[in-house]
Amino acid sequence: MFFAAAAPPVSLTYTPLTAGNPIWSDGPYEVQSYVPGQKIVLVPNPYWGATTGNNTTATSWSLDPNRHRYVAKISIDETLGSDAAADEVQQEIQAGTLDLEWNTTVPANSLAGLANYSNALFGSFPSPGITNPYLVFNLQAATPLQNVKVRQALEYAINKVALAKIYGGTNFNVPLNQVFGPGAEGYIAGYNPYPTTNNEGDASKCKSLLKAAGYANGFTITDAYRTDGNHPAIFEEVQKDFGACGVTVNGKGISQGYYTSSGILQTTASALASSGWDITEPGWVPDWYGAASARSILPDLFGSSDFPGTNWGDFSNANVDSLVTSAETATTLSAATSDWQAANKAVMEQAPFIPFMGQLTNLMHASSVHNAIYCPFSAQYNLADIWLS
Repeated sequence: MFFAAAAPPVSLTYTPLTAGNPIWSDGPYEVQSYVPGQKIVLVPNPYWGATTGNNTTATSWSLDPNRHRYVAKISIDETLGSDAAADEVQQEIQAGTLDLEWNTTVPANSLAGLANYSNALFGSFPSPGITNPYLVFNLQAATPLQNVKVRQALEYAINKVALAKIYGGTNFNVPLNQVFGPGAEGYIAGYNPYPTTNNEGDASKCKSLLKAAGYANGFTITDAYRTDGNHPAIFEEVQKDFGACGVTVNGKGISQGYYTSSGILQTTASALASSGWDITEPGWVPDWYGAASARSILPDLFGSSDFPGTNWGDFSNANVDSLVTSAETATTLSAATSDWQAANKAVMEQAPFIPFMGQLTNLMHASSVHNAIYCPFSAQYNLADIWLS
């Protein structure tokens, strides 16, 4: 990813993300040409693995056992990179006219026929700690959502199985009931502070708790949702589930390209208060995985210092912040894990969000593709390892 690549000092003189600027590469491939929204062409980086600037051979470099660079050129068609194109991409891969997906996954309507994993060209991969999508409350807007008892009541509203079906069902989307998913640091096996039968929601429980909180007749809120892919269906299910509890949800559609930049992202608490949205459904994928992954999840979503930022609803809690600091300065993994688990519970007690599911990444490749190794950071196969027949 270009934003993570090492770059020379001269890169600081360029305006970020301006068309025509150099795209720096410190990996096995570099960008030969780029037409935004249309096509990206990657070719061997001549300075990768060489000091003379002439290493363009599209073969394995013996000094790097993980990035082999077998392929001489990679052509990426960005016009097929949207959710709307997923069906076309799937058909072309199966026909052998495309090799791999780019920014798409196997469409949900194709997953039922692949669920037995008998097709060797299909892979379903975990990304421990992913929570995508999830519902976040705007805690600055002047609505009943500022009341923690209201938020706790709404935790019971959502039919997480119905949401999982939008993405292909529970075989590929595990209902999530806490901050961390299975496999992530801080996950607590069996922890479910707002249980419902089969994770299908409990409108009666929700309505009872709303009545106890002083909202027997419900209230009205606005959901800022993305208008592409599966997101309108997610909005409709949230609208239905909250409606069953007596809460009216109006929709405010935002196109994907503006969802965060000029949609839900606000730079001050007062701006967030008047932003026009009360709930929204973003997603989160950790920046890294493994035994110390919690710090790339919980602080980004719920740390006071991450507003403005990916703490979209401006949740702030001194106990949570203290536990985060303790976890990040712990001297042993066991001590850090204990603190992260305590922070997990502390967040869920305050209910600043409703977790929906942890998704598997479902990918398909053509029969011509070999050595397809999944990379969770990019949620794609590692292009530097693939070879073709």
